[in-house]
Order: sequence, then structure tokens, then C-alpha cells
Amino acid sequence: MVVMSDSAPEVTPLVAAIKAGDEKALAAAIQDSSPAEKEGDALLLAAKLGQRPIVEALLAASFKTSGSAQAAGWSAAMFAAAAGHVGVVEALLAHEGVGCLAAPEGSSMTPLLLAALKGHTRCAEVILDASPESMAATDAAGRNALHLAATSGSETMIELLVRRGMEIDAVSPDGRTALMWAVAAHQVAAVGALARLGADPSLRDVARPDAPVVPGKVRGQGDDALDIAHSRRDKDPTLRHIAAYLEEWIKSRAAAPDAPAPPMPPLVWVAHAEAWVAAGGDAATPAAEEATGAPATAEQSDIFDGEDDDVVDEEVSEGGVKEDKTEMEQGVSGMKTVEAAAPTPMGDLDELD
Repeated sequence: MVVMSDSAPEVTPLVAAIKAGDEKALAAAIQDSSPAEKEGDALLLAAKLGQRPIVEALLAASFKTSGSAQAAGWSAAMFAAAAGHVGVVEALLAHEGVGCLAAPEGSSMTPLLLAALKGHTRCAEVILDASPESMAATDAAGRNALHLAATSGSETMIELLVRRGMEIDAVSPDGRTALMWAVAAHQVAAVGALARLGADPSLRDVARPDAPVVPGKVRGQGDDALDIAHSRRDKDPTLRHIAAYLEEWIKSRAAAPDAPAPPMPPLVWVAHAEAWVAAGGDAATPAAEEATGAPATAEQSDIFDGEDDDVVDEEVSEGGVKEDKTEMEQGVSGMKTVEAAAPTPMGDLDELD
């Protein structure tokens, strides 16, 4: 992603006035500005900094949005949307119309896509009010605004886009829905929002030819949201949380297809921290239990504790009793055996004597 460098544009009186937000100094600098400055990055810089009065003054003085940053794939509206500067977006729309919302030549990103990616819901509202067709835009990977909102985890953005008519189960070229993108990005709140708004967890993406063989899964079958959650579930506590939620949701959906999705429960460690703060920082464990309704389980209390991470296959003793040994236990046992067999250092010295 291209951004304006810290050294560009050159610090002239015009640039200094823009950075300071000094309208009086700006008026004088505009009077002395050269044609080259009007074609430069001054307007882009003002948009990036969110200086609406400065942007309006530059637009009134016929400053252009054709600076070096736009030539590299950015426009004034893109800078404003990426930073959440609603007023600047409104000023650009008032002066240039919806044309400022298009992606510059050589770029696939639009102001709406950037606003969705950054979670700037108010900016997205202004853009969609002016240009509802902006929702048709996709990035270089074919992801639409809802996919990017799911990746960023913005519940309000997801709600806005679905409310404005974006298809909740629309897929990117790889077959992934917004729900799948939210799971892949570990966005718990986004998964809950998409479930609540009617996403379909049974859809599958496009199967990869190099996908590993998974026991119990049809060869050549794409992944659904739960498969994606299971991909690193044993090592990732957030994915374990999402997977447990998806399993419950899929189960309840099978029993009652028309029933709403269950609410997404909070992450245990987040609920613990919030309850601890609410309690004034005292009695952390009781507060966490009160927040979650029950004591944390062993799996929930240890974020590094994966399912059967270190468990070795069951061994049958001579008496026919199954014994489970972890790798650590086997290692300790092996160390004891070696210690028993090896002579002690003092014994070696005695033999030398």
C-alpha cells in the first residue's frame, strides 16, 4: 500500500500552513503559490491530516488532487476515508461529486473499501449516501467492503453494509464469505455479528489442490467456517473459542433452522479482565467467575493448553490397564533411567584414583 512519505511534499510556507492548520498563513501562502504547487501534494496532505477548512480553501483556489501520491494509487478521498475524516470526505464530494470516490488509475482500492477496512462507519455512511453503487467495488484480491469489514472486525460497519443491501454471503474469488474471512482473521465480534445477521455457516470455499488430507473430510472438498476455525484451533485460544461457538450454532441450526443464531459469548480472558477492573482490581478470580457464570475450565484458564497437544498414544501395560503418558512424563522417565544406568561423576573419579 502506497503512502505519502514524511519528506514529501517539501516543507514550504504552504505545507507549513497546512500542517499547522493555520488558515491565515494558508491564505498568504496560496497567494504566493506557484502552478507547480497547485499540481502537487498539498491537497492530498490536507486531506490526510483531516483539515476540512484547509481542504475547502485549497479546492476553492483550484488546487488539484493529481499529486504524486495519486499517481501511485491514492487520492485525497482515499486518504480522508482511511483516516476517518468525515468532514474532508464531505468537502470533496461537495466540490468534485462522486467522481472522487472512484479508485485512481493503477489502484483497486476505493474510499469505501478503505473505510470498511479501517472500520470508519460514519465515512462509509457518507460515501454510500452519495454513491450506493460504491458497494460493487472490490480490491485486488476480489474482496468487497463486507469482506474487509469482517477482516477488520467492525460490527457497526458489517451492520451498515448489510442494512444497505450488501449480500451477506457474497464470496470472493476463492469462495470465501465474510463469515469465513472473519474466522480467518480471528475476529470474534464480527463472527457473532454475521451470525446474528443471517450468514450461512454451511457454505464452503474453493478447494485448494494442495490442501492436506483431513481424516473424515471428503477429499477435494472446500473448507467451511468451522474447518477454518479448526485449522489452528489446538494452538490458538481465540480460534478454540470461535470453533466452540460455531459448533453450538451449527447444532442449534440443525435442530431449528429458523431459530436465530445464539449470541457470541465473550472471550473468557476478556470477561475476566473486565470483571477485574469493574471490581476495582480486587478478587480477580471470583469476579471472573461471576462474569462468566461459572469457574473457568482448565482449557479456558490456560491459553496455551491445546487439545491433546502433548498426549502420546495410549499404551497398554502388562496388566492390561491403559496408561496415558505425556511427552514430558516420558522424558522425565527416560532421564531417570539414564541416571540410574550411568556412573556418577564421583564414581568416575574414584576409578581414576
